[in-house]
Amino acid sequence: LGVFAGDFDAAQAQSVCSFAFDEGALPSMLRNLIDRHLLFRRVGAADERGGLFAMADPVREHARRHVAELPQGPRAFERHARHCLALAQDATAAAKKGQPGPAIDLLRTSAADLDQALAWTRCHADLQTWLHMSWMCAFFQIGFGSHRVAIELLDAAIERTARTSGERHFSAMCHVLSAGARALQWDHAVMLKLLRRARALAADSTDEDLLHKIDYLTSMVCQ
Repeated sequence: LGVFAGDFDAAQAQSVCSFAFDEGALPSMLRNLIDRHLLFRRVGAADERGGLFAMADPVREHARRHVAELPQGPRAFERHARHCLALAQDATAAAKKGQPGPAIDLLRTSAADLDQALAWTRCHADLQTWLHMSWMCAFFQIGFGSHRVAIELLDAAIERTARTSGERHFSAMCHVLSAGARALQWDHAVMLKLLRRARALAADSTDEDLLHKIDYLTSMVCQ
């Protein structure tokens, strides 16, 4: 459980850590940790998720160091990152359908874990996985009003893809989102530069939605 950077519920613990304990052992393990004051329930946590569990910061840091030293530590951190990626994918799909609801709420409570997962994917995952995670984290940072954080994430992704010959589609997506994140600043020159680069990267793309967004934003900036 030390792989979690923030609060978690029983379903998340099961999803990430089930490989490390016997089937059906999780409920008694959580109770035991609570009895030993190593874990506590959040007051007022959502009942539909069965409550949220948390650790005091010193306990979390000790647990995290211990996990990192275990032979199965790398697997635990990878499962945590994949779990966070799945959360972000579900929330993105819900947002695109105009049905945010529980998926976005779950993502909000997992912000610290998303940051940790993003850092892990940058160092240990393939480039596409890291780009995908960067794009989704930036997407939700914009939705949460943190445009500057989103721009920093996207700039890092754009810089890294500039040094590779692949991932033109993800790079184009990052350029478009970065241009959109700068809309409040209304920096025409930077937005137009990003959108023109996105159009070049997406020249052979069959993603009509992406191409439409590029053209729409470009027309807005040029007006």
